[in-house]
Amino acid sequence: MTVFPEEIEKEYQEMAFAVEHAQRGCWLFAVYNQATAREQIIERLQTETKLPIFAWQYDESKPYPVDYLHDLTGQQQQQRAVVMFINTADGGEKIIKSLDFNREKFARYPHSLIFWVTERERGEIARQAGHFWAQRRGTFDFSALVLAATTQNNSYGSGNWLNNLLNIGNYQEALRQLDFYRQIFSEYPPVEQASPNIQRLIAETADKISYLLYYLGRYSEAVDYCRQALSLYRSLSGENDYSVLAACNNLALLYLRSGLYAEAEPLLQKTLSILERRSDYVSAMATVLNNLAELYRAQGKYPKAEPLYQKSLAIREQALGKNHPDVAASLNNLAGLYYVQGNYAKAEPLYRKSLTIREQVLGQDHPEVASSLNNLALLYGAQGKYAQAEPLYQKSLAIWEKSLGAEHTEVASSLNNLALLYGAQGKYAKAESLCQKSLAIKEKALGADHPKVATSLNNLAALYSVQDKYAQAEPLYQRSLAILEKTLGANHPDTKQGKANYEQLLAKKAM
Repeated sequence: MTVFPEEIEKEYQEMAFAVEHAQRGCWLFAVYNQATAREQIIERLQTETKLPIFAWQYDESKPYPVDYLHDLTGQQQQQRAVVMFINTADGGEKIIKSLDFNREKFARYPHSLIFWVTERERGEIARQAGHFWAQRRGTFDFSALVLAATTQNNSYGSGNWLNNLLNIGNYQEALRQLDFYRQIFSEYPPVEQASPNIQRLIAETADKISYLLYYLGRYSEAVDYCRQALSLYRSLSGENDYSVLAACNNLALLYLRSGLYAEAEPLLQKTLSILERRSDYVSAMATVLNNLAELYRAQGKYPKAEPLYQKSLAIREQALGKNHPDVAASLNNLAGLYYVQGNYAKAEPLYRKSLTIREQVLGQDHPEVASSLNNLALLYGAQGKYAQAEPLYQKSLAIWEKSLGAEHTEVASSLNNLALLYGAQGKYAKAESLCQKSLAIKEKALGADHPKVATSLNNLAALYSVQDKYAQAEPLYQRSLAILEKTLGANHPDTKQGKANYEQLLAKKAM
């Protein structure tokens, strides 16, 4: 008999007891990260339970789980048994929502139903099949079970954060997973001593760690792990493999978030050139187009960014449907481009459409909903609609603090934006406190020389300047400008604006 680690053994015993002693059918969810670990748990349950065990896996020709129960023989339909449903979420939103629609049909059978899901799939079912999810008798977490390296297979897929497929849930869960995967990573042998299979596992684990660090806003740490993953994928698979393309995009995204624009562009351009010659990675191409547009927007190259955003949006709408979260992201990003150019009339309907999709698909408390609320508040604030902006900022801040933690860069950005709103209304004491808190979070999370730190320095300096506190404002402007010139260059719009702000302060002092 296979004996699992203590915590996994406890989960297994509780699940086995539940299926064995349920009076009449119960619905359970079992969370896993690794397919071979899942199979080992199923194998042990087959050995130990007295009940028959049936198994269903998603098949395009018979995609609905409830139909499997209907197709059992009359005797099988009446006897108590355990039915495993595997890869249910592979059928997408339509199949997940069918669980809700058919929940009364499921309830007719006496079986114990176990739905095997990844962490992401659990979140998708909870959102898209809420009534079905609410009737579960238990959720058992086997995600920490990872078998010895020699028996592992591809547990979560290389580069799967290219298309935002991983849904972590919250800040504390991200920290838990980070500790777990770092421990796994430390136990691998040196790369030069590892077999190709083990090297791929090392790459996949490094990739997972880099995503978790990205989620936590710790970009400089994430870069090192992503580079390791990319190097190993290249040596194992060659330049055109999906894992390599995904890792290139991921590394470029980390460079972009770190303000290292010169390093990001060639990676994105090369990845895009390969994807454009392929017909099987359409969604991936839309993501790379979007990220390249994000890079150009960050560099102030707006005419180059707009057609890339529009092309990415068109691809996603055609490939994914008009109500997909990735479509909402494209709408949000295109709106952001119009916003920075002062074209508020074109930005607002796109922001609103993006928000509607995210609330409907992701739920009211998702970080991406917070992003849409924040952006819409920015738009209202820029138009002087302060009463409309403030509750949106407050709501987005509350969501980010709950989901990402109080020291995440998104929280810092939200504090900064709320401070600007208060400053515009002359509420300087409230604004100053938020500005200082935002600056402290950014310096800790991003380092002292990041462009976002320069933005906070500039905003705090502007707040002091409007109050004629020139001695406090001047060193902040100087430091902000030095960072912008170093990271973005003298011709970047942010640098030019920072220089103009500083010169305006000097002129006010001389009057």
